[in-house]
Amino acid sequence: MAKRTALIAAEYRERIEYVASRAPIGARTLVDLLLVWGHPKIAKGTARAVLEELGLSWARSARYAARAEALPLAREAQELHEGRPASPMVSASPDADGGLTYDSHGTDVRTLEQLVEVCEIDLDAFLITSVEYNKWAVGATGPDGRLVTTPLFQVKAKTMPRPMARLERAPPRFLPPPEASPEPAAVPCMLLIPDTQCGYVWNDNHTVLTPLHDRRAMDVYLQVADLLQPERIVLLGDMLDLAAWSMSYTAGPGALETTQPAINVLHWFLSELRRLCPHARIDIIPGNHEHRIVRRTRKHMAEASRLTQACGGRPVLSLEHLLRLDELGIACAAPYGEPGADLWIWGDLYSHGYKARPGGGATAAATLKASTRSSAYGHVHKVEVAWRTLHEEEGARSIWAMSPGMGCLPDGTVPGVTHRPDWLQGFATVELDPTSGKTYPTPYPILDGVAVLRGRRIEGRDRAEEIAAAIGYPQVAG
Repeated sequence: MAKRTALIAAEYRERIEYVASRAPIGARTLVDLLLVWGHPKIAKGTARAVLEELGLSWARSARYAARAEALPLAREAQELHEGRPASPMVSASPDADGGLTYDSHGTDVRTLEQLVEVCEIDLDAFLITSVEYNKWAVGATGPDGRLVTTPLFQVKAKTMPRPMARLERAPPRFLPPPEASPEPAAVPCMLLIPDTQCGYVWNDNHTVLTPLHDRRAMDVYLQVADLLQPERIVLLGDMLDLAAWSMSYTAGPGALETTQPAINVLHWFLSELRRLCPHARIDIIPGNHEHRIVRRTRKHMAEASRLTQACGGRPVLSLEHLLRLDELGIACAAPYGEPGADLWIWGDLYSHGYKARPGGGATAAATLKASTRSSAYGHVHKVEVAWRTLHEEEGARSIWAMSPGMGCLPDGTVPGVTHRPDWLQGFATVELDPTSGKTYPTPYPILDGVAVLRGRRIEGRDRAEEIAAAIGYPQVAG
């Protein structure tokens, strides 16, 4: 008690004596003065001890008049303290995630910007996760019977370290233009790559980025592309997860600052795909997860939704710009659900998908029921294909509906309605008979990182260290 009294007396001696020289100070008045100057509230007994420590008397009978006279002098005393406004006392308590909670009381700090300035919070190194504001007043009845009040403010901010604050970013990959195109295949082939949902989640101490995508499945896709050398490659959407952009649920702290490494790893994958298949036409069909950026910016930052560099170019938050698709020679369809979002290729419809039925094959059956053309889709995370024969004026005609599965982790790591999802990894090929114009779909499951394609066993590799070096994030290597 004595030590705390001495510390308060030493901290505020100059300001207390300044006010005391102009107005009487009682214990209750000192409590309010200290609040104005940013000190946490103290008991009146402690205030009396501080006054005694400073050799100042206090009088109960004059307490109301004293408060009325003394409180208006608080700011003046603060401004004269050392010739500048005194810094308000701010408590900074450590949090479990390595951040700090700053809590300021007083008259000067009223906004987050002022708290950041007073506390010298480095916003390049720390992320502000929540802010709380409060306002109240202390007052007393003056000699003339009128109420004299002084407003007080609280600003409380929680921070966490920015995990990527001081990492050096890896440069993007620029690939040389391909040599002359080879002779077209006798039977053109298309490779379908479904939902990889590239994304990460931090561990508790922000030292490891755990992937939502399956690196082994993505390596299978690259090996298959290298083996087949298809004429076309179509990525069916939800190639990014973008949990932190969701408007349907609140992402946890582990999802913060994971967008950039997710974009970087997908750019690496696409550049590898282009390197292995320099002559293929590659298309991305945006899915509902990529649409999270579109939805959030349109609702909360409408002015930024179509913002470009000076004098034109791609919108800065578009997939084309974020993933450098133009530099990789990769085309991108329109945003999910908008005109131009789906592609017609070889007479068949390719989309991310708008239906999702529980149970294997249910979505394919529902799609066929409402279709007259063959179609492939992602979205449902199941490997399924179904056929239907239509009897028309020209005769019987068969159509198909197919999902090639997904490329994210099937173990419940990816947020979903259950931690035991009925999902299956895979990919698919579609081959075109140039004589009849008919297409032949074939889905291939990936089981424990292994696929079997045309008599070959293809085992996916976890290229974590290579990816970490390529994208500039060592945390992805674990």
